[in-house]
Amino acid sequence: MQSQQMLGKSASIPVLQRINHQKSDLKDRQFWQNQLGHIAKINQHYFEITEVSKEGIVSLVNRENNQEKYLLPLEVNPAVVALFEDKTSEVSEGEKIRLTTTDKDRNIANNDRGIIKRIDDDKLHIELNGKLVTYQPQKEYADRHLDYTYAITSYASQGAS
Repeated sequence: MQSQQMLGKSASIPVLQRINHQKSDLKDRQFWQNQLGHIAKINQHYFEITEVSKEGIVSLVNRENNQEKYLLPLEVNPAVVALFEDKTSEVSEGEKIRLTTTDKDRNIANNDRGIIKRIDDDKLHIELNGKLVTYQPQKEYADRHLDYTYAITSYASQGAS
């Protein structure tokens, strides 16, 4: 689309793509081993999965403050854990995007759709639900839950009707 002059300024942004798994996977040492380098969102904090010991202890590094944390898979509460893979997306002014998780602070729901109105340095100014909201995915992990509207999955679309 960019080459057709339909869209404005572009930027490469980091995004988080959810890793699908079963609740039982979170109790499995080998599953965590396969997630090395990916991101675990535990409650509202983002951690990089850095190591899994022979004993099954998972080492994590908080991406907000670089503090280490350890967890035992058998003690993981699946209700507060989500796993993501870091990706990069090219977005442009005028492009339609959607949120891939609920943003309670901004009162925006999962799968809400918006239009990128302006890109300034590391900021995306997105019109969502009739209001202009600023996202900074380069700086904030919580702002990386963005995807193209045309990339919606059948699972995500079930709640769209």
